[in-house]
Amino acid sequence: MVVPIHNKKPHVARALSSVYAQSCQDFEVLIIDDASTDGSLEVVSRFEDARIRVLQRSTPGPGGYAARNLGICEARGTWIAFLDADDSWREEHLASVRRLADQFPEENFLGCGWIIKDEDGEREDPYYRLMREKGSHRVPLRSYLEHSLAGCRPVHTTISCVKKNDFVCSGLFPEEKKAKRGGDLHAWISLMCRFRSMAWSSHVGGIYYEDSVNMVTKTAPSSTHLLERDVYRELSSGLDRGEKLLLRRYFNRRLKTSWVGNFNRRAKNFYLPGKLYWRGDVVNSLRFSARTIVPRPVVMLMKHLRGRRSLKD
Repeated sequence: MVVPIHNKKPHVARALSSVYAQSCQDFEVLIIDDASTDGSLEVVSRFEDARIRVLQRSTPGPGGYAARNLGICEARGTWIAFLDADDSWREEHLASVRRLADQFPEENFLGCGWIIKDEDGEREDPYYRLMREKGSHRVPLRSYLEHSLAGCRPVHTTISCVKKNDFVCSGLFPEEKKAKRGGDLHAWISLMCRFRSMAWSSHVGGIYYEDSVNMVTKTAPSSTHLLERDVYRELSSGLDRGEKLLLRRYFNRRLKTSWVGNFNRRAKNFYLPGKLYWRGDVVNSLRFSARTIVPRPVVMLMKHLRGRRSLKD
């Protein structure tokens, strides 16, 4: 398994303790220290185990993408599981993933359910709530895109698992694209477009903590590096017409989300209408573009009114 670390001292022990609590103990742990300065490695050193290998990078890379790629290259096993240093696994996660790999030997990419935890409590991810009764199953590319567009993506980094092969080892995470966020989503859609399907297990594998320190999702600005035309052309090569349309809609949704994120963070933004994929998705493109011309005070008032209505309900 690959665990990238960059200044996660308050959470590292929780993450590694969840690894060593696994019912399946046949694993290696690759800790990739991405130039931490807060004493994270001191916490790692308390876990004395021959299965741990610590690799160090001298310069931190955005989003931990370079760290994960290094871990992939150095991994000795066939399957590579990912765990972020501020998250944790449930005890049966690795055992359940192994059963899933045996059940679907043709698949290269595995996922399962997860828990989102914040200051208000815990909640199950939307795909798990929707599909858990179906049991473990194969997720084709078309279904992955349709569910992602509906807010029900069937995978999260901290419970994902990939088979080590030439495609994965060629740089699964986009360290060269200079994007500071969105690289995990790019890795998963790249795998889906390459292999056309994944397998999903109906177990809850881990917990994603939204209240962790030093979270890229809270600080880094969004960009369009991973949603440009050249990226779309590369991913869509070999897809059928319907899949290409869904991929364009998927890119549009991510572009809109990125623009809104920058707007909310008051970060430097991009011209959304010029980045959208209008062909085949005109209605959404018009709707998303209209969002960009609404003055900030109006937007903030609308959000305030929605908040008041939700409190009344």
